[in-house]
Amino acid sequence: PAGDTTQTVVGAVSACFALALRLAAPFVLASIVWYVALALLGRLVPNLQVFFLASPAQLLGGLALLATLGTALLAAWQETARAAFRLLPGL
Repeated sequence: PAGDTTQTVVGAVSACFALALRLAAPFVLASIVWYVALALLGRLVPNLQVFFLASPAQLLGGLALLATLGTALLAAWQETARAAFRLLPGL
């Protein structure tokens, strides 16, 4: 019984992590591209305080990305939650 419980918990945690990574993928990709661009700008203009100037733009970009993808992210999460609830016994 302990082995079955352990496998169930490991499966649930891995499914949750996969869902979180799938939902966060656009933000992770945009963040990587943003920081690479800032690093290049910092190399090109070393006297410019790049991160001080880029922080408001990063915040606005993240909010714009969230506003754009919010409904799709919620729909993906809702479908996964429905599928998980269908697997529960007694429902």
